[in-house]
Amino acid sequence: MTTPSATLSLALLLSAAPLAAEPSSEEVTAAELEAHLSYLASDELGGRRVGTPELNEAGRYLARQHQANTHEPPRDPGRPLQRGAGVS
Repeated sequence: MTTPSATLSLALLLSAAPLAAEPSSEEVTAAELEAHLSYLASDELGGRRVGTPELNEAGRYLARQHQANTHEPPRDPGRPLQRGAGVS
């Protein structure tokens, strides 16, 4: 089961990707979006709880999809996908 925020986040990521890259006539189809959401919501990713390998795999999946759609060079694997403020 996906949450509305996860669905919206993925939809925005996949629909905005062509805007960040070279102009493209490709659009994300409903079937493609459903396939991405089905994988991210699958039992294989086990709920994507914080600190689990499944959450990390979901992040890597989204990063691969972003890279494939924007044609950006691979990032340094030691660098976090997103910088966040530490909890004090």
